Amino acid sequence: EAIAENEIKLNEEHQHSDEAAFWDGVMKRSATADSMISVNRHGPAGEHEREMVAVIWEAQPLTTLATCFECVLDDVIAEQCIKGFLDSSRIAAYFGQPETVNTVVRLLCSYFQPDLSTRSQLVLYAIVKATTLYGSCFKEVWVSVIDFVFRLHALG
Repeated sequence: EAIAENEIKLNEEHQHSDEAAFWDGVMKRSATADSMISVNRHGPAGEHEREMVAVIWEAQPLTTLATCFECVLDDVIAEQCIKGFLDSSRIAAYFGQPETVNTVVRLLCSYFQPDLSTRSQLVLYAIVKATTLYGSCFKEVWVSVIDFVFRLHALG
């Protein structure tokens, strides 16, 4: 009884008399969450999000992904690298960094081989998706994309 009377409450500003209604609200908000969630709920990414992305870019994730993709033999890990490339291009496009999007697409185009291996199919998917979604960010990378299209056409 003493514990029930002296209950410790955390985050009192979030405590509600109707706990079920509170959790229903949490579940409804999570169901409508976009794939790009920002800490700032009132608009586009703020200064904290930009700083967080800057710290991530300082770690050079593209170099790490490229090294992993080139060295790993397991196609499942290669697929995770491709997802990492696509996520990097999505984040870069969101934060207005077209040079990073161009770097990702240039890397992907360089990995395409004119065969039907699993890796080439992964790269093909990623190039088409990045071109479709982020073509407006492209600058000089169009040369790599056109070269990729010619190599794809050569498959017959």
